[in-house]
Amino acid sequence: MGTARVFRMRWALVVVGLVVMGPLLGRTLHLEPIIPAPAAIGLGTSCLDEAAPSRPDGTLEVVPGKSEPAGEGGLITFFVEVERGLPIDPDCFARVVELTLGDRRGWTAGGRSFSRIDSGSPGLRVTLASPDTVDASCYPLITAGIYSCWNGYRTMLNFDRWSGGTFSFDGDLVTYRTYQINHEVGHGLGRDHRDCPGEGEPAPLMMQQTKSVGVCVPNGWPTLSEL
Repeated sequence: MGTARVFRMRWALVVVGLVVMGPLLGRTLHLEPIIPAPAAIGLGTSCLDEAAPSRPDGTLEVVPGKSEPAGEGGLITFFVEVERGLPIDPDCFARVVELTLGDRRGWTAGGRSFSRIDSGSPGLRVTLASPDTVDASCYPLITAGIYSCWNGYRTMLNFDRWSGGTFSFDGDLVTYRTYQINHEVGHGLGRDHRDCPGEGEPAPLMMQQTKSVGVCVPNGWPTLSEL
């Protein structure tokens, strides 16, 4: 077989291949880039942006977004707010709040439901803010740059505690962040502080666990007697 004939046959095969595979090649060449799924967001996720500077300016911003009611019973709507300039992902934080308030181990077990909204008049506000802003918002309660509070219409969560926890939880930040949200929301539901019931028992959620758990065990969920 001559060289010219072999060349023509090979060229013909290339042309046929392009005709058959052309549509597929087009789709292949124009595929959208593969974007990795975001990191899983679960209870106690920090949502911290380690690369961002910390420049809180005292402005509290509602995080846009809504959620379906979680739980059964009387509905409580809530805003999630984050102080502008904190090194945190607001959407991530809002999702952690949703998961915490919607968990069956939490306040929903007491015959209520929670739904996040971003407009109108919420039943309460879950707010993450710098220590200075917490101190100003909580006054005349003395939070001393350390503690969080319920100021009558907002849960003011101290960002330093959110990011670093407290010694009484022995480094368990997941449980501590769950406690931080549930404890201050508990005040919004009318719950008062409680004491440790006995050695080795789960600390009541409404115990001031940021200060100490005494002889109790750290706990982020309301006990049966608190519901």
